[in-house]
Amino acid sequence: MVSSEFLSGLMKSTESLNRQFVGRTDVVNIYRIITENIDFNQSTIRVTETEYDINVALYSSGVYGESMYFTPVLIWGHTGSAGVWGATKWSAGIEEAFILGHDTYAVLGTGTLGGDPISTNIIRVTNTGDTFIERFHNDAFDNADITTADIVTSSGRCYFDNGEVYQSKTIALDNVVFASAYMEVSGLATSNISSSISFDGGTTYTALTYETVVTNSGSSLDGLRVHFLASSDADGSNTYLSKFTLRYT
Repeated sequence: MVSSEFLSGLMKSTESLNRQFVGRTDVVNIYRIITENIDFNQSTIRVTETEYDINVALYSSGVYGESMYFTPVLIWGHTGSAGVWGATKWSAGIEEAFILGHDTYAVLGTGTLGGDPISTNIIRVTNTGDTFIERFHNDAFDNADITTADIVTSSGRCYFDNGEVYQSKTIALDNVVFASAYMEVSGLATSNISSSISFDGGTTYTALTYETVVTNSGSSLDGLRVHFLASSDADGSNTYLSKFTLRYT
């Protein structure tokens, strides 16, 4: 169960934000909304497991990253969201980029001064105890471009029909070669769902047998991803995963 010390810490954090951002109810409300929506029911989350780490990461990004501490930008002469003096858009934050000397994103006095070349690079994905746990209460690690199975976050289930797949994004990445992996699953008719793991960021996959260690023979630093495939016996409503646990070394 979540400790009273942890909950007390959340309350103190709210008090600290109130003092730091006097009159800025938007900041405090964002924090409150996020903390109130973290599900502390032990059946869905324990503080030692991955989902708690994910929630903390989302909180850090939402309150102190994109929403609050990105410096507002004014690009002189820009006709889009970064150069409208006196307008709300002037303080929209860094959504476009100026690259000095760039022949597209640095044309003074035009709407092309600034553009959308910003990208996000994931450099680390770490999990407490080298254990990734997915309960399907969110789709943060679902690779939506590939997954065809039906994830119902309200019930924490991923339903599979004949031939449907679930594929994750990178779930472990730390500039190391992972040596082995061990998978456990919970759900209904899980024997109709086969699994495989990629030790190279999704380029190649190796079949996994549940509760059996699989070793890595490669040398890639590109991290772990998992893939599930439903057999012809899967029927949607009666074939689902409610949790999978991947332990790795």
